[in-house]
Amino acid sequence: MVSTRSFLTTFNYLVIMIVSLAFYSEEQLNKTIWATLTLFKVVQLPFLERFEYVGISLWMFLIAPNIGVLLWAASRCGKEVFKMSQRKALIIAIIITGAVCLMLPSREEIKMYNNIIGDVGFYFIYVYIPFLTVLQTLVLKLRRKSHGQSTSL
Repeated sequence: MVSTRSFLTTFNYLVIMIVSLAFYSEEQLNKTIWATLTLFKVVQLPFLERFEYVGISLWMFLIAPNIGVLLWAASRCGKEVFKMSQRKALIIAIIITGAVCLMLPSREEIKMYNNIIGDVGFYFIYVYIPFLTVLQTLVLKLRRKSHGQSTSL
């Protein structure tokens, strides 16, 4: 069952995408670096001069849960793999995340980092995990044969 929070997040992303596609041409979307932030600049209110500050604050409601889940997963992984307390693993994950954010000051460096992470993620999902699955299946069959057990699961 899909939770209400993830449904609302996905719905917000969908609305923002539809509004962006309706507002910008294809060429503008290719040239605009922060399209959502530029959308916030269009809004003009007589009592609020810079509406994009409100938009950035509201955007954090969409981003913060994703960051929280990823930091929890990283700390849980640190607890399981390195046998440390989850609190220490969380502090280390936050420090590493902050350091990476500080080391990427320009848009070009962020784009290069995203490309590298995308490539690593692609090979991890489509090469490494299937390789481990095949390797584990072979090892289990070899162990069963060496112990004289049947190979059926």
